[in-house]
Amino acid sequence: MITVPIFISALILPLFQKFWKPIAILSLLLTAFFVETIFSTVLLAVLFTVVLHLEDIGKGVQTLLLGVASLYILQSSTLLEFVISFEALSIISFILLSDMKRVEESEATISLFIMGAISTGVIFLGVAIYSLGGGSVDEVVGLHGELALFGIVITILGVFYKFSLIPMHNWAVVTYSKGEYSNIAIISGVVKSVIVLASFQFFEPILGELSTLFIVLAMASMLFGNISALFQKRVSKILAYSSIAHAGYLLLPFIAVESEFAKVGIEYLAIAYILMQTSSFLLLDILKIENLDDLKGLGSRNPILALLFSVQLLSLGGVPLLAGFISKGVAFYSLIDINLWWLALFAFLNSALSLGYYGWIIKFIYFDNGNGEKIEVGKSKLISQYILFFGTLFFGIFAGVVVQ
Repeated sequence: MITVPIFISALILPLFQKFWKPIAILSLLLTAFFVETIFSTVLLAVLFTVVLHLEDIGKGVQTLLLGVASLYILQSSTLLEFVISFEALSIISFILLSDMKRVEESEATISLFIMGAISTGVIFLGVAIYSLGGGSVDEVVGLHGELALFGIVITILGVFYKFSLIPMHNWAVVTYSKGEYSNIAIISGVVKSVIVLASFQFFEPILGELSTLFIVLAMASMLFGNISALFQKRVSKILAYSSIAHAGYLLLPFIAVESEFAKVGIEYLAIAYILMQTSSFLLLDILKIENLDDLKGLGSRNPILALLFSVQLLSLGGVPLLAGFISKGVAFYSLIDINLWWLALFAFLNSALSLGYYGWIIKFIYFDNGNGEKIEVGKSKLISQYILFFGTLFFGIFAGVVVQ
């Protein structure tokens, strides 16, 4: 029922071409009164900022439908509901990227579509094996024997393509670096965060059985993502490899599921990531840049955008008093709580390594002279960034809001 305002507004939006944005915003505000979790509230706030940023009514409709699917998957109580909601998010992602204006965008779309199709096949195979092993798609997942557990493992691996974990990461490098930035902000920020949190909540009863697999995937993703990002010159590609590394961080609460801090850790990570990643790619869309050299002199060309971008990058790197720092801190502590201190140390060192390439981007913004002209930004897009900026600050300072 809570998704009714968003769903109805998505249906009627094409009838109100000139007023589509106020209608979309109103539906999101109405829905915010009915959600009960902190993450759902943050999700609606981020969708609000995306609508403010967008200029195309078609993308506005898809953003609202994505909000409906996101709220549904977060409330999934059976395997069937989870799979259907997951596929709905995937299909909307395909549609978002289908409006191709450049050759590079076609590469991004095809890469996402092929990987998504493979993922769907893997998920359905896993569900079929789970059913043969005694599990039911009309119930919450549980342990029903070795065959059923194997089916769930296959299903989770199919879901993990959205995480951009190794070895299911290559599509993210292509799609994130070549797709239209506003679309990637939704796919890499909103969709990924929602699926990560929903997967933890839904598969929590059996996560403890798969900790060894998760440790291998997390360590490989963190190390590969951070090292690869160090050698990139294209800003979107740096953020793409950064997202692979962050997939490893997002997997840490899955490993520490037996800790009482794991639930807080995954929710905090999802909140921080949706704010940081969405803001970063929306800023790239405003700046219309490709390579690091395009950022030269941004500090003087538009000091406000330079500050907003720098703060989000520092938060991604885990600098104190920002959401990225607290979220990683809780996740690391959940590992220490179950005596996996060596994995927490490994993750901490990787987070420190990431400051190398985030700092390199900031160096181009403030310490290199550029010949570019002043950058003008529309009020709605600037307001959108202010909301994401204050969200990153708020959850970096007031940790008790999530922890309690």
